[in-house]
Amino acid sequence: MLIDVRPIISSDSPLTYSFDDIPSDMTDLLSSEIRIRQVATEVVARHVLGRIYVAMDIRCEYETICARCMDSLSRTVEQHCEQCFVPAGRGKEDVEDSEAIPYSGNQIDLSELVADGIYTSIPVRDLCVDDCKGICPKCGINLNLRNCDCSHSEIDPRLAGLAKLLE
Repeated sequence: MLIDVRPIISSDSPLTYSFDDIPSDMTDLLSSEIRIRQVATEVVARHVLGRIYVAMDIRCEYETICARCMDSLSRTVEQHCEQCFVPAGRGKEDVEDSEAIPYSGNQIDLSELVADGIYTSIPVRDLCVDDCKGICPKCGINLNLRNCDCSHSEIDPRLAGLAKLLE
């Protein structure tokens, strides 16, 4: 996800870019239950007073499992990110007065920013529905599909002392 800064610097108007790449380091950031299917990134870059300002709209489709009932599900998340870049070697004041990222050469790599945007927008626990009933801890059936006949009145012996507090 590289953009060449030379056309941006020489242009008086913002330039747009589109990427359909999945950042290569995404697999290291996400759990094994999450599989990225598609990533679409729209980028608008402009040059202002020696800085490159980048605005990105990221859309990610992924597959995962429900944290309660273990059913497969597909989700889409969207994230908007903005970042300022300054050429490496510029004065310290340029980097300190903003959260600018220094770049060297004629290209800026957006892969890490896109990966961070996706990572921060994916929930820690996905549920198929907000009121998912999960699975029965005894027989393992999906309680969203049908009820089971298991007795849930037994108290775990490790928690028996706490049950006395309720009496």
